[in-house]
Amino acid sequence: RHNRYITRIEAEKARRQEHLYEVYATEPDRAFWRELAKCNQEEFEKSGTNGKCIEARELMIALPESFINYDHDYLLKKMVDEFKEKYGVECFAALHHNKRKTNLHIHMIFAERKRLDQPKPSILAEKYPRLKEINDRLKEQNKAIFEHEKKRDMLKKELSECTGIFKGGRRNELQQEIDSMDN
Repeated sequence: RHNRYITRIEAEKARRQEHLYEVYATEPDRAFWRELAKCNQEEFEKSGTNGKCIEARELMIALPESFINYDHDYLLKKMVDEFKEKYGVECFAALHHNKRKTNLHIHMIFAERKRLDQPKPSILAEKYPRLKEINDRLKEQNKAIFEHEKKRDMLKKELSECTGIFKGGRRNELQQEIDSMDN
């Protein structure tokens, strides 16, 4: 959800529909936010809870209209950095007015989870860097095989659902594509 929100913030900035003045992230690496969403979704599925997964928390912070006179970049960074320092969480925020310019406010999403430090390679791993390269290549190949199998399974499913006298041409196309993937 927050990835969609971040994308929406950036799209709004481009369109200037709501007078977006500034966007700021304490953790600019988008991979962090994607990984956070993925992790939260996995934990939510494991819990077996009904409802919607909360990937991050969002705050709307109303500001006095006089704050429009402050430097937008400074104002947003100051507020977000203080929030991060006080609560120890990563944040992504946008400062903007509504369309009629009657409501200056900040939308801020924050992560309740922290990014874990990258593990340090063991002494053996440092001694044999070629093994890491081989491992990375194997992971890439496994991913490619998985994607290939996934596509093949989707085609087989579509083929099994393709019934009726007018679908003969499509069935042949699907079968040929499956056969070409098998070779």
